[in-house]
Amino acid sequence: MKPLITLVAAASMAVAGLLGTSPSGAAALNDTFESNVVKRVNDQRAADVSLSACADGLAEDWAARLAQTKVLVHRDMSVILDQCGASEAGELLALVPKGRTALQVVRQWMSSPTHKATLQDPAYTHVGVGAVTTDDGRRVVVVDFLRPEPTQTPATAPPPSDGIEPRVGVRVFPQYTSATYGHHAAVLDVLGRLGVDRVSGLLTPGMTADEIAFYQEANSRYGIKVWFAIGKPGVTLTADQWTRVRSLLSGPLAGIADVASGWNEPNHRVGGDWSTPTAAHQSALWSNVQQVNADTGQSIKVGTPPLWSGNIDQQFTDLGLLAPKIQGKYDLVNWHMYPHGNKGAELAAMVDRQVTEFTAAYGSHPMLNSESGYFTAQSYSGGSNPSTYESQAAEIDDLVNLHLERGVDISYFELLDDPDPADSNREANFGLVETPDLSPATWFDKPAFAVFQTLTG
Repeated sequence: MKPLITLVAAASMAVAGLLGTSPSGAAALNDTFESNVVKRVNDQRAADVSLSACADGLAEDWAARLAQTKVLVHRDMSVILDQCGASEAGELLALVPKGRTALQVVRQWMSSPTHKATLQDPAYTHVGVGAVTTDDGRRVVVVDFLRPEPTQTPATAPPPSDGIEPRVGVRVFPQYTSATYGHHAAVLDVLGRLGVDRVSGLLTPGMTADEIAFYQEANSRYGIKVWFAIGKPGVTLTADQWTRVRSLLSGPLAGIADVASGWNEPNHRVGGDWSTPTAAHQSALWSNVQQVNADTGQSIKVGTPPLWSGNIDQQFTDLGLLAPKIQGKYDLVNWHMYPHGNKGAELAAMVDRQVTEFTAAYGSHPMLNSESGYFTAQSYSGGSNPSTYESQAAEIDDLVNLHLERGVDISYFELLDDPDPADSNREANFGLVETPDLSPATWFDKPAFAVFQTLTG
């Protein structure tokens, strides 16, 4: 364990808080202040620390306790080691007078060699911050640093709660009736040949009878269950619409829905303060699915909103923003990840980082990567590198197995292409099946299809 760091004289290290008069009244301000502390800490480090939901909760609790006594005392660091699964931990404390800034807090710590050493220690990879206003207007700041226990290579997610080996699925879009997916009978035949027992899809209150029939037929023919995302990002459901969602899960989709996750990629699909409405939707989703399970005896798992960003570091920044707001409102961790051209050891490291970061943020739960794939549009000119048919086949084997080895379910994006005569539309060419036009008679399997068949058994 790293040596514990204490402010010997609170007055000499008395740096800054935002205005506030009580812990409860300062809650919103603390969010901004704490975020600024993390930013200013990272400004002084060679490598950024990411927010740990576990450390953040402990820092908040300890700051609230110290705000009552106004005496700076370090917590027993074994609490962080044990509860957060850390191998090393360190702590910075400050009792700060009203009216200064997070920057001044960090500058004062940087002026002390001992505090600076802790703040810049490269061993620490995660952080939690608590800031609570005392009854005399000062603020207690607690910063808890930690390094998670080293993971085995590969990193592994917790096993599924049903004890079943991790599963392989594929994304489908039966709601797109004017595209290739509108040929439901043909799509069902392709699913049967592929051999999956899971698909990922979208459930909204407006789900049509044809969409419902598609999932029912997939289940009755092939035993396929569905990893659903519930609702469209940014669309707040009314009470009547939640009633409709419950009726779908309890009625025509009973026994078919395996997972019900929050909004799909809200961190870049919902503008502005995206995390607040995302958390509100997740809370409503949790309570509604618990009601469905209680009423019907099902065991539908609630998944976290799957996050993704073209900038990997931004994804983890967004994760740190959302995770504290939805604690306790999920029993499965859902995320997206596209390989970005990484292969072999680089791809393995990428998957390991996803597992490590999402476990640190959400705790120990089964994991699902519900969207990952390779596109084959050879004339695409948007910057990303397309795969050839042959490289897609080779890479998909590596991608899927790297997840299965780590105990992570994976849903490949996606089953079918869309017609793209120019072969230049990235989004139209992720499929396992090439679709020259809308007629199923023209469809043919890409080489990756046969490889995928070997991965579903």
